[in-house]
Amino acid sequence: GSLAASNNYWGENATPESIAQMIKGNVSIGTYYTNEAMTETATIGGILVTSGTDLQGVIDKASNGDTIILTPGTYDGNITIDGKSITILGANAGVSGTSDNRGTESVIDGQVFVSGKNLNVVIDGIKFVYDETTTAAGVINAAGGHANGNAENTNLTVQNCIADGLKDTFVYTNGSTERFGTLSMINNKVIYGDNANHVASAFNLWTASKHVITGNYVE
Repeated sequence: GSLAASNNYWGENATPESIAQMIKGNVSIGTYYTNEAMTETATIGGILVTSGTDLQGVIDKASNGDTIILTPGTYDGNITIDGKSITILGANAGVSGTSDNRGTESVIDGQVFVSGKNLNVVIDGIKFVYDETTTAAGVINAAGGHANGNAENTNLTVQNCIADGLKDTFVYTNGSTERFGTLSMINNKVIYGDNANHVASAFNLWTASKHVITGNYVE
């Protein structure tokens, strides 16, 4: 789980990025005070993480239903979301992958694996730069195979993300008889490198009860 640390004053001109530098471990902040008199608040709404943090460790310690917020910077290495409903928000959560208004990115250089049944997993506002051939198809791979197996009746949303310089499929799901719930791919920008795998596709989505694919740009 996480330590709740809402409604604190973190200093003049504090931002989520500066607050994240002052904390260690899984600390969840709903709101914080923005003035010394502690009369005005701003909202964070999750567990703050800075680049250089062991992101997999944060996920492993998180509780079912937690929101993890990535401050700008690069997060290296693969991560696995196994058996938990987790939301991961990058610095550009809520901002379309095609927008000119995106700020500094939260960048993941690695694959994301999702497995487990009856989950709700959301990945929003992150830039992916994994440019290797994936040993398991998909930079975001929801084919299961981890401790909690395939993602039967799991809802997966990938939105407002950028995938740049890919060689392989961006989002891949398992083609088994176990059906996902809803697979939603919304407002993403997917750009392939010059040496992309000729069989790669932006979204390789199998066996879902419902697909929502809209607002995506693929080049």
